[in-house]
Amino acid sequence: MRKHVWLFLVLLAATSAAAREHPAHWIEVRSSRFTLFTNSSEKQGRRIAAQFEHMRAIFQEAYPQLEDDSDTPVFVLAIKSKDQFRALEPRDYQASKSLPLHGMFVRGADKNYILMRLDADAGNPYPVVYHEYTHLFLGQSDKRVPLWLNEGLAEFYQTIEIYDQDVLLGEPNEQHLMLLRQEKLVPLATLFSVDEKSPYYLEEKKGSIFYAECWALTHYLTLKDYAEKTSKVQQYTRLVNDSVDPVIAATRVFGDLRQLQRSLDLYIEQRSFNHFETRIPTKVNDSDFHVRSMTSQEAQAVKADYLVASGRPEEARALLPSVRQNDAEIAEDQTHADKNLRKELNEDIPCPLSAILHGASERATEMVENLQRFTATEEIAHTEFKKNGKARKASNELYSYVAEIAQVPSGAFWVEEYRSSASETNSAALADTGTAAFALIFHPKKIGNFEFHCERLTNMRDGLAWQLRFEESPDPSKSFHQIRIDRSVYQLRFKGRAWIAASDYQILRLETDLVKPLPQIRLQREHLDITYAPVEFEKRQFRIWLPETASMQISYRGRRYERVHKFRNFHLFLIVTEQTVKEPKAGPGG
Repeated sequence: MRKHVWLFLVLLAATSAAAREHPAHWIEVRSSRFTLFTNSSEKQGRRIAAQFEHMRAIFQEAYPQLEDDSDTPVFVLAIKSKDQFRALEPRDYQASKSLPLHGMFVRGADKNYILMRLDADAGNPYPVVYHEYTHLFLGQSDKRVPLWLNEGLAEFYQTIEIYDQDVLLGEPNEQHLMLLRQEKLVPLATLFSVDEKSPYYLEEKKGSIFYAECWALTHYLTLKDYAEKTSKVQQYTRLVNDSVDPVIAATRVFGDLRQLQRSLDLYIEQRSFNHFETRIPTKVNDSDFHVRSMTSQEAQAVKADYLVASGRPEEARALLPSVRQNDAEIAEDQTHADKNLRKELNEDIPCPLSAILHGASERATEMVENLQRFTATEEIAHTEFKKNGKARKASNELYSYVAEIAQVPSGAFWVEEYRSSASETNSAALADTGTAAFALIFHPKKIGNFEFHCERLTNMRDGLAWQLRFEESPDPSKSFHQIRIDRSVYQLRFKGRAWIAASDYQILRLETDLVKPLPQIRLQREHLDITYAPVEFEKRQFRIWLPETASMQISYRGRRYERVHKFRNFHLFLIVTEQTVKEPKAGPGG
């Protein structure tokens, strides 16, 4: 299948300057799926982000039936200070006899947060990474996972050992085993009934036994299912989701609970345990992550946003005004942060939609008027997946890239692109062009073909941004986006979200999806995620925001494809000519 977008402009972005090793300052580390904020070093920040990406790959391999919720941002707060961590943990954990907390997962309405502690007293941070990502992944399912099993699976996966692409899963937790061999176990009928308000979940001694026993029971049942080729854990979860009492559901699936308790006692006392061995299909390269320094105001705004997401708006209100305002720039940052917080708190901040669209339209016009021809080095990573979700074929290719844009007196424009590669490789089953041109939906010639709604003011890595929702007109004659299969062309009507800078209306990010699948060609999904960054053109002395990365995921005829574009080493060329540019003939892309 060949995919062609006729309206096209390739957009290049300068690589963000990496934040250096300044543990006293906050940095942001951004991978393909996660945005990490930390006051640790860049090295540790990159490694933590890489471990989250490793876990994501492992879960996608183990549970291909569960879709990765890529539409919902995942923010990780990794704090190298016990006091700062304590200020963000829930009050229930701050009592003197509470269970020590080293990390937690918070699901918000439109974002997810993971809080983790990095100070020396907290020990190895990576089990916390694995534990909290398990909660994140399970939370994406539309099925409710009982608390004991949710914590049991998180404890089960937190002992994972990752060696580059090789993985050991299900290693015994010696600390849990030691505790369970010394203490009386929680009766299973009680264990199955524990909720978030129970002393077994909150108090230090009872909580330690609860977590340990959840791990042991999950380890026992999971490996028993694997050895006997059964799926009793899944059967139990289905019954609970059908509103069957957790204790009754356990009896129906696992049998007599007293016998199960005896089997668990014997399992805990044994001296050797089985485990799984697997391999991550793709390697994670943390040098591809984007790193930047953060101001103290940005760090405070992130903490406040986390507090709001965790249901503590009053603490969030108190946090931002405590930032000392040393100069006008800091004062302005503080004002923006306050505005963002008020929006997160559902206070009334009117959204100036007309002004946002007018500003974004001006930015798109500047893009067309200032860019005539430029070249770049383009990297395209292409992956094809089998029907079972496993990678079938992967390639990574470098191209010399040229893009040209021409505009006629009426304001209409069109774009051409050219690629050449030094290596001769087999052509991929799917190819895309024009992915990075989607910002031009805001151009005056195109913006009227879309319906826009303002959703909220939110915090992005480059500051505050207005989050818009949009959908393309159903009129096929105005289609922006097409797909070509052999000689047939199909119009792809799409919808999505855009993030527009609140300060100057630059386009910061775009995400798009199909309005509906195309059953006639068996195209189930096309998801685009494009992020933008500022590029300086010194000879022309102007600065423009252009795509930094553009990723595409397609589900077509039961298979999944992924393509990721990255650009660097860009050069701008000026075209000086007195030849009149004529109107192009009507064709695809308008």
